Amino acid sequence: MPPEGHIDPDSSFQFVKSRWKGVDVYHRHDRLIVKVIPRDDSDAAIENKLEEVTRGIDGAEIHHRIRKWAIVKVPPAPATDIVQEAEMLDARPDVEYAEPDLAVFPAAFPGDEPRDPCFNNDGEQYYRDQWGLKQMSAVDSWVLEGGSPEILIGVVDSGIIMNGGRIDHPDFADNDGGGAGRFILGHDYVRNDEVPDDELGHGTRMTGIIAAVTNNETGMAGLNWTSPVYVTKIFDEMSNGSQGDVVRAVEENRLALLPVERV
Repeated sequence: MPPEGHIDPDSSFQFVKSRWKGVDVYHRHDRLIVKVIPRDDSDAAIENKLEEVTRGIDGAEIHHRIRKWAIVKVPPAPATDIVQEAEMLDARPDVEYAEPDLAVFPAAFPGDEPRDPCFNNDGEQYYRDQWGLKQMSAVDSWVLEGGSPEILIGVVDSGIIMNGGRIDHPDFADNDGGGAGRFILGHDYVRNDEVPDDELGHGTRMTGIIAAVTNNETGMAGLNWTSPVYVTKIFDEMSNGSQGDVVRAVEENRLALLPVERV
């Protein structure tokens, strides 16, 4: 649940507050989530079952499907009582579960985190500012492992800092200065495009902690130096996102194959 007043009417997402299974929740005003129990696991059987269970909701359409799970778009509340429709679907024997598309937020909101940029030429001070590396004994672990190009890291957050549709921050460039070859741009589920530019800052910070270029005398030291990083965006500039988009972004990361074109 966000802090009081966190939901902004000008946000990219429109949420409503409802009572769901005894708990006050925020959820998308135009979507619900359903997972069906079809007669078999074929695509045809799943699609037929989804069509069957949503047929009773006026204006409903399958927005996105991942196997037996789907986001269902409906006319926005109050035209559709999202909770009532979810409860009716959830009670069906051929539905594993149904629920509103609940709001999700970063673990910490902007302003809750230290804002120390770690721009400091003193190596000892730089390391002290990044106290988490010391807590993790990062220097000792780097002796054994600094990452692997065979392992893909997925970051599902608010995107990454960009300029003109490209990554140009020095802490996200290759060690040889050849460009941001480790960072792969996935989908922006907020703006519905392929440019996951960070309007919040949280995703850039998390990506930096994970994989900022290290030993380049710029910014901060990343924990992993060599693994490719796949960046998707599910949080808008107000820290708002939805669980449906989280699932879609995780599935996108799962399907990402290497080698792929870098940007």
